[in-house]
Amino acid sequence: MHGQMRFFRWFPSFVILACLASWGCSSDFQSTGDISQSEVVEDDTDSPPDPADGVGNSNDAILLDVIDNPTVPDVEPTDQGQDIGVIEPGTFGAPCLGNEDCISGFCIESPTGPICTDTCIDDCPDGFACRAILSSQSDVTFLCVPQQQTLCSPCQEDFQCGEGTCQELAGAKVCTLPCTDGDCPDGYSCQPGDSGAQCVPTSGDCDCLPANLGLERLCTRSNELGTCYGYEICDPNYGFVACTADPPVAELCDGIDNDCNGLIDDLATVVEPCEITIEGLGSCVGEKICQGINGYVCDAATPTIESCNGVDDDCDGLIDEDFKEDGQYHLNVHCGECNNNCNLAFPHAEGACDLSSGTPSCVITACDPGYYQIVEDLCIPDITAICAPCVENSDCPLTGAECLSFEDGNYCGKACTDDIDCPTGYSCLDTPGDTPQCQPSSGSCSCTTETPGLTKACDLTYIEPGKPIVTCIGTQNCTDTGWGVCNPPAEFCDNLDNDCDGEVDEDFLNDDQLYVSDTNCGICGNDCTAQVYANANGYCNLVNGVPTCGLNCLAGSFDLDGNPANGCECTFSVDTDHPDGTDHNCDGVDGEINNAIFVAKTGDDFASGTINAPVRTIQAGINAASSNGLRDVYVATGLYAESIELVAGVSLYGGYSPNFGSRDPLLFETAILGQPSTNTLVATVNAHGINGGGPPTQMVGFLVFGRDADILGSSSYAIRLVDCDERVSIRDNQVFAGNGANGVFGAAGFDGNAGKNGETGVISYDVFALACSGENQGGDGGEQTCSGSNRSGGQGGTAICPDYDLASSQCPGAVIVQENNEAELGKTGSPLEEGGIGGSAGYDALTSFASGPFNNYACGTGLAANCSACAVPPQGPINGGNGHNGSQGSNGTPGTGCTTPEGNVSNDLWVGTAGNDGGNGEHGFGGGGGGAGGGVETFNCSTAGSGSHDIGGSGGGGGAGGCAGTKGENGTSGGGSFAIFITLNGVASTPEFLNNTLHRGAGGRGGAGGPGGIGGSGGLGAGGGAGGIPGTENFCAGQGGNGGAGGSGGHGGGGGGGCGGPSYAIYVGHSNGFDLSTFVNNNLFPAGPSAAEGGLGGASLGNNGGAGSFGIVDHTNF
Repeated sequence: MHGQMRFFRWFPSFVILACLASWGCSSDFQSTGDISQSEVVEDDTDSPPDPADGVGNSNDAILLDVIDNPTVPDVEPTDQGQDIGVIEPGTFGAPCLGNEDCISGFCIESPTGPICTDTCIDDCPDGFACRAILSSQSDVTFLCVPQQQTLCSPCQEDFQCGEGTCQELAGAKVCTLPCTDGDCPDGYSCQPGDSGAQCVPTSGDCDCLPANLGLERLCTRSNELGTCYGYEICDPNYGFVACTADPPVAELCDGIDNDCNGLIDDLATVVEPCEITIEGLGSCVGEKICQGINGYVCDAATPTIESCNGVDDDCDGLIDEDFKEDGQYHLNVHCGECNNNCNLAFPHAEGACDLSSGTPSCVITACDPGYYQIVEDLCIPDITAICAPCVENSDCPLTGAECLSFEDGNYCGKACTDDIDCPTGYSCLDTPGDTPQCQPSSGSCSCTTETPGLTKACDLTYIEPGKPIVTCIGTQNCTDTGWGVCNPPAEFCDNLDNDCDGEVDEDFLNDDQLYVSDTNCGICGNDCTAQVYANANGYCNLVNGVPTCGLNCLAGSFDLDGNPANGCECTFSVDTDHPDGTDHNCDGVDGEINNAIFVAKTGDDFASGTINAPVRTIQAGINAASSNGLRDVYVATGLYAESIELVAGVSLYGGYSPNFGSRDPLLFETAILGQPSTNTLVATVNAHGINGGGPPTQMVGFLVFGRDADILGSSSYAIRLVDCDERVSIRDNQVFAGNGANGVFGAAGFDGNAGKNGETGVISYDVFALACSGENQGGDGGEQTCSGSNRSGGQGGTAICPDYDLASSQCPGAVIVQENNEAELGKTGSPLEEGGIGGSAGYDALTSFASGPFNNYACGTGLAANCSACAVPPQGPINGGNGHNGSQGSNGTPGTGCTTPEGNVSNDLWVGTAGNDGGNGEHGFGGGGGGAGGGVETFNCSTAGSGSHDIGGSGGGGGAGGCAGTKGENGTSGGGSFAIFITLNGVASTPEFLNNTLHRGAGGRGGAGGPGGIGGSGGLGAGGGAGGIPGTENFCAGQGGNGGAGGSGGHGGGGGGGCGGPSYAIYVGHSNGFDLSTFVNNNLFPAGPSAAEGGLGGASLGNNGGAGSFGIVDHTNF
């Protein structure tokens, strides 16, 4: 069974039928339209987005039915869609373990477990469709199989959707399903449409969008063997994940459709011999046959003590050897053949088996008292020879008889020793001879008034036309009127008419003409009382309407198995009987028949729960036992797809045969297959607070399969006991832990916004007036706010009217005095304390005309003379300075990976450790604005071609800083895998775990850390306004400085990966100092999966996150 019967590797929920025609396997299949036939194939890569080992695909294979029932909704049935009442074994819908259990010869998977189905042409019951199945013998057969849900499956035509329709949703053609309000699955709603109300995704789109979180759809896993179907769940971070379908594998004998061809255990016939051995008796040889969940079972007979029946009972190669000598049946009770009993072969005689002729035959060895042997095989009454006429002794047939002389003639006597040896009317009298003889008491053999009571032999003849004449030897009594009527002899069981009444053996037949006496049972001579039974006497049994030898048990002994070979095999010992392999109280079950609820796959949860009316589910059995005050629940072999809660004082025993007549957990495997976890039923087997005083709660003889966790980051628990003490005992079970789910990937950080560019400064110009006025406004800095923090660039300096020498309003003095105005300076980028510094302002220049009057004063200034050149001030350049670039924001710190894979217990559940978030990047800083260019003051140059005063170019605006990338968030821990999970809060002792085999599952991979966000680039600084251009009136005006670039935002740090989930056979939370060594010493721990990987650290252009640690793998955590 998958090596160790690991059901839930194929069955987190029962595997969907892989039908040949339904899923594109038919050799004459033709696609209708441009339909993708790609499939989801088992992949051994670890690449995302497959955090839960199941990948969906929008191009999943289209479902095409060769023959479908157009009146049947294409949904997953839960109870075959109809009330079919009591299902007869082997008929449609009846539970089965293999094909041989079904009248049709076909046992198939269904959502409620394996069931019998029928062949079909086109019609099937509600909830089933007629589909083609390919068997292992390459034969195609049409069978009724459960229909499957096709919601959101890709399609081209309506027929691909069963009773549903193929509709276009969000640009894709998918299957919808007819509905009424409230009957759509989670994530779907009933919406009106052209084809009537249909179940459609609430979001209106079958793609895995955030609004479709948790939406389910069909998925597949395929390989060269076939295609298995399951369901997958929408996780918007990764798409459709956690496909429940298993990859097809070669068919095994395990009650499962391993290769997903729709048939269970359809294996090629391979003859493999086997034997059953009973110590001291022998070994019987047979062949292994597949019996579903029970695997291969030997069909050989069980050796028993040899009986005379023409069968080799002890399988030693000899038939009836205990009843033969030199190959011949030689015993009196089995002479020449079985049950030819010489002791009963002859009326009124003793017989024996005679071998003298070479052929065994019955012969008479002695006649009964009062009879003599007249021929080889017949004894007749002595009375026929007494008073017979004679001449001499030799005429008398009886041994020792003499020919006696009486008044009326000579007659035979009979040798005797006393009157008791003589018939009525006769006395034992001396004679002249040597031996006393029986003689008529009257002295005469004639019937007279003197001889009343005298008897003699007579003949009776029965004549019936067409039949042989029958003659019998009877007796006559002497009466007052002479010899009376001839009285017939007694009837004897010998198939003859002994009393000549025309009837044969009538005294030994009942009204139905059956031989029913204990000494003639079924046939004459079959003496049941002669048969030897253990603890019993033989009798003729008519219970089944056919007389056969049975047995009456002696007081205190009971025949429970109905096998006469071992007699009344059960001897009562005690009233109280706990299941232990022996029926101590001889009530027919290993346990107490009146102190238990019975559970079988053929049962009904509304039944009484007795051995003849079992319930169907284990939980129903537990609840019924609890409510009725019964001690136990007995579960017959089979697969029980349910999660259960143990109840205080109710014990649970598996391993019973289908009729509960025997219990062997190895032969009659009883499996509990866990269902999806709920708040109350977290594990497959659950128990809460069973402690303190009270009767025990035991669970014995099961296979328990934990369900693979199907919610990211969740754990799988096969058995979970919360705060239970020694009242709970878990013994003799095989426990298979499910796999933990992979951890949740950390969310990615958000990228920062880029900074805006600064605005360009204004070019210089001539004011064309003797009196200067106006200004050139500096370029604005790029605007930016990051998380409430101003990261804008600085504004460029504003160019204003020039003043070459503040100390002189006409010709400059000897010492030039000039200062920049605040408005002319470039502004610092934001934030002001840390942004790029603004550029310095340019200084004003001077030009004049040397010979012309200007304000009644003529100035000569060298290069500035004649308005053809400019005098540059000594304080600094005429052009404005460039603004400084803003600093780049620092990168966020890396998130460290999880380093504590041991996790902890919270709310009685294991909680794993996540990685740590990365750090946010730092926002970039705004660039400084450029300084304004200097202007030009003119004197008397308006007629010299140099115009009036010039205002310089203004400074360019600084670029804004880029916003930081935000942190990548942590990946969470992978889910744990626990065969047994225990908490011990406030209890005085520990539960008992004894003789269990605990198989570990795999912990889930840790979730990867989220990638850090990318920091936004800084805005560009703008150019300053242009200065004067040669040949123009403002030829020497200063140029404005360029704005500085904004700094880029820092990159967010990558998130740390979560730890891999642990894998434990036994995990104890809050052990409270108990000695737990017996948990280790008294159970078996096979090797299991290796440690689960930790999640990778999130990537970052700055600092990558750290990877999580591997999960812990161990038998126990203590």
